Parts: sequence; structure tokens; C-alpha cells
Amino acid sequence: MLYICPKLKKREMKIKKIIEKERKMMDANETIKTVSKHSIVNFTHGLLSGLAIAMVASGNYILIGLSYYIFKRFDSLILNREKYKTKFGKDVVFPIPSTLGFMVGCYISFSIKPYLK
Repeated sequence: MLYICPKLKKREMKIKKIIEKERKMMDANETIKTVSKHSIVNFTHGLLSGLAIAMVASGNYILIGLSYYIFKRFDSLILNREKYKTKFGKDVVFPIPSTLGFMVGCYISFSIKPYLK
């Protein structure tokens, strides 16, 4: 990458160093990049499950089938990865983003429900 200003390169290197440095979190040694990636995946899983459940209430069979198909495709990604072995993964990384995603998914689906009929 070509940098016009050398300060930008230094700043990018500092950020990269911070993100990729392994840190101790509860009983796990992980990078911020890994924790962020897993949190986003778990949030998306919760979001899709919230949308799939609320689409059933809409009564539109095409949307029900489509949302369930997308949810199950993503569910296979979750089920086929390595399980969390640490307390941090089991107590923080999986349940919190997944719960927040589910709540956002329910809110979105109930917000758009009047427009689906």
C-alpha cells in the first residue's frame, strides 16, 4: 500500500499491533481480532434466529421459509466450528452477543411486521 504521509503508516502499524496482540481475558489468551470475529458471528446468529421466529407471526409463508433457510445455513456454520473451551467463551463471547442479536432481530421484525401483510 502506498502511503502519502508516513504518519498514517505508523498509525496503521500501531493499530494492527494492538488488534493482533494476544491478551488474557478471564481464562483465555486471545487476540481482540478473534474475539471480535466470534462476537459478530454470534450476534448475527442471534439476529437471524430472532427474525426467523418473528416471521412466523407474520403469516407470510415465503418469508417464513426464506428466513428459516438463511438461519439454518448460518446455524450450520455455528454447529461445525470448534466449541468454546474456556469460561470466557462460554460465559461472554457466545451468550451476550447472541442475546443482543436476538433482541435486535425481534425488534426489527416486529417493526416491519405491519408492512408485510
